[in-house]
Amino acid sequence: MIKKINQVICGNVSKKTLKEYWTFRHQSNKKFTHGLHKYPARMHPEIAKKIIEDYADKKTVIIDNYVGSGGTVTEGMLNGINSIGFDINPFAILLAKVKTTVINEKAAEQEYLRIIERSKRDYQKGRFYPKLVPNDYDVEYWNKPSVIKKLSILKHYILKSKKNYKIKNFLKICFSQTTRLASNERKDEFKHWRMPEDELRTFRPNVFEIFSKVCQKNCSLMADFKVTMRGKKSKVIVKYGNAKKLSESLGKKEKKILKNAKKHLVITSPPYGDSGTTVAYGQFSLHPGLWLDLPTKRMKEVDKICLGGQRYKESRIELGSKRLNSRLREISKLDIKRADQVYAFFYDFDQSLAELAKILKKGSHLCFVIANRTVKRIPIQTDKILIDLCKKYHFKHIVTYPRYIPIKLMPRKNAPENLKKNSGKTMIEEKIVIFRN
Repeated sequence: MIKKINQVICGNVSKKTLKEYWTFRHQSNKKFTHGLHKYPARMHPEIAKKIIEDYADKKTVIIDNYVGSGGTVTEGMLNGINSIGFDINPFAILLAKVKTTVINEKAAEQEYLRIIERSKRDYQKGRFYPKLVPNDYDVEYWNKPSVIKKLSILKHYILKSKKNYKIKNFLKICFSQTTRLASNERKDEFKHWRMPEDELRTFRPNVFEIFSKVCQKNCSLMADFKVTMRGKKSKVIVKYGNAKKLSESLGKKEKKILKNAKKHLVITSPPYGDSGTTVAYGQFSLHPGLWLDLPTKRMKEVDKICLGGQRYKESRIELGSKRLNSRLREISKLDIKRADQVYAFFYDFDQSLAELAKILKKGSHLCFVIANRTVKRIPIQTDKILIDLCKKYHFKHIVTYPRYIPIKLMPRKNAPENLKKNSGKTMIEEKIVIFRN
């Protein structure tokens, strides 16, 4: 269906209209469990939905090797198709698991109301739980004293809850969102930026009220999700795994599911670039993850082991893209360190493609949602470099669809040298690049 629609669009109207078609500007990206928790650079779920409709059937298994908050596997579940997702971010894994787990929202509602009631009583008595406060970051710099106390109380009662682990995990995600909204961090940033002092002076978050509102909203989203999932059966596996070592991350269960599938469908949105210069998933997840007692070492290494997180000291290996080589030469003339970072990103990206080639069945499709960026004002055509890299793995390029990014938590223009006359555009478009194996 989508192929026919896009053929009509491509043949009869402008590229601008095609971009709008894939932008889903008027479609919510927070329906069902997609809206449980904020997460950086989420792929619009409608993209995954449309790709699934066009390229999958009930005998397909969906793979997302950069699962993030779980948008792709959630859409797979909503379409009754088995899905497997991998990520190196423990917080993202927890969030994706909660998004793909149907719970009794009424039981969750009763429990969060009980937790709030007991938490308020403890706070009025001056009781809180300092041992439950994270000591792996400067918690007092990022939170007001009363916030720290109230968060420790909420955490105490969530951990003490006698509800099943599914409901407890759901409440943990609600608690995580509360830690963000009640913290001293700027709410429109994904990196660690503290509020200006004038804002902090008037910032008085009501922690228990925030938790209540988050839980109420999320219970409503879960109710809609549960109704939509009635009669649909599918398996979803989300686990820790590095896209650069994907084949090593497969357990017996995953191998069996992949083997029994008629074909595979990769739907993924990798990072646009290294975390240091694009989206810092690790920074975003660190504070909530530490409040949730997720593995400290893994939480702190997310940005270091993601694509381009580490520079390679050895001589550069030819990756098979003349476009990339040309850009690296241009950047090297201006900043050798930045050129090394760009190379490291594409080297790691190439490693993840090699891993996919090891496990995909013939006739499978791959869909990458990426964005082109600039480095030292030199444009990096990631979509075309990706096509170059995929050739050696026999992934045949089918089509590239452009789309606008309608919601961006960054300016449309920036001036890296702090010179207004040298301002340039930031990323305002994505590319949906589709291949066949």
